[in-house]
Amino acid sequence: MYIDWDTVWTNTISGVVTGLVVGGTLGLVGYFIWKKQNDYSKKEDVYISFVYSLTMLTSIMAGFFADNNKDETKIKDFIDRTINSYSRIIDESIKFIFYFGTDYENPTLEIFDLYTNLKNNREIKMTNEEFEKYISERLDLILCSNKKIK
Repeated sequence: MYIDWDTVWTNTISGVVTGLVVGGTLGLVGYFIWKKQNDYSKKEDVYISFVYSLTMLTSIMAGFFADNNKDETKIKDFIDRTINSYSRIIDESIKFIFYFGTDYENPTLEIFDLYTNLKNNREIKMTNEEFEKYISERLDLILCSNKKIK
């Protein structure tokens, strides 16, 4: 019985190369699928946490704005209730703008400016309805960013 070593080596090398090509292709396709899902997941997490925190902050702001009898203790209570969420929102807004673009920077900064004015007890020349409409318009712009999650 004669063994043709040229055929054995050719078939072995051919099988190894085929396996590497198929494995590499499957690995590459799997990587791109994982990358797309990972990006989607990160965007979704950033969107949910930012919108939740911003909604909570604006809700507290609206309640504080509607209160006509603001004294030092109410202002201090307002600051105490919002200072942790405000600092967290700053970090989240940076991530949000990174993932969703600078289109949402202005509405976010306008809400932050309004918060700063309330915190510093500056007079805001708006009625309750105008205040709620102002906040609602900016939140609506930010909420529209969920179309960019895909």
